[in-house]
Amino acid sequence: MEKRHKLRLRKQVIMAVPIALILFVCLFCFILHTYKLEENVVKTPNELEAGLNIKDRTSLDYAVVYQVENAMKNRQRDNTVIYYAQKFKLNVDKTIELVHTYTENYTKDSWLKNYVIGPENVVAAFVNPFTSEEAGIMYFVRDVYRYPEKYGSSLEEIRASNEKDEEKTIIDGKVYLQNGLTYEEYLGHVCDMFGVDKTTALAISYLETGYLKSGLFMYDNNVGGQRGYAGWMEYPTLEAGIIGHVTALRAMLNNYEIDLTSENAIAELSSIYVNGHPNNPSSHWTEKVTIIKRNIEQKDLFKKE
Repeated sequence: MEKRHKLRLRKQVIMAVPIALILFVCLFCFILHTYKLEENVVKTPNELEAGLNIKDRTSLDYAVVYQVENAMKNRQRDNTVIYYAQKFKLNVDKTIELVHTYTENYTKDSWLKNYVIGPENVVAAFVNPFTSEEAGIMYFVRDVYRYPEKYGSSLEEIRASNEKDEEKTIIDGKVYLQNGLTYEEYLGHVCDMFGVDKTTALAISYLETGYLKSGLFMYDNNVGGQRGYAGWMEYPTLEAGIIGHVTALRAMLNNYEIDLTSENAIAELSSIYVNGHPNNPSSHWTEKVTIIKRNIEQKDLFKKE
């Protein structure tokens, strides 16, 4: 009986040895194959072209994360362009094409430093730097709406529609925009983007529109009494009109070096705003804007409720 047991045990040991050997060989092959796969992954051409250390997997991870973040940032930039292009009813594809051209797909040094979009000798040299990408995009969209020829385009090519949104949402005496903000809140936001005193901008708007009740305001979205070469200006939406008013005001302040914090600022501004040239102020306009500005300063019209 004991002899049989020893024979059975001997057979089991004999069978176990080759099985263990086979398992060891399989495991060794698997480890070797995995190592070769990892080596191949590290030495891909894309990683080598990116200048990465082929042994540094951390560098590769950071590079991938950077590429993803940069792609997401560019997508957000495009969305900002689309948003404002729609407010000015521009051809979205053409507008994005122009932005990509002049910013070199958002990589151009001058764009990254001052956020000015446009040809150097026509736009960039005459426009002061902006404090944010959104402000730069907002200004570009407004400018290409008015002067497409500066950007190698035309009115027919850049504008998708010439229709105006004339219907206004008025609740409890307040004008609301499509974004849910009141007229005053959005004007304040745009002023902050361009570094323009919001109380002055709103005071001018109130005066020029009869406190947002004039025909220019209601039907043409002209919120600042703006005139162009062809007469009173029209804007497709109220948001576009606000942007047009604030950017025009900023241009006047910059071009004529008017400091709105000075005592004579509104009088200096009246020379340009009313009479079209410096050193000829309008006392009537100055007095009206000053009174309205003081009344605005006593209220909190720019804070979202």
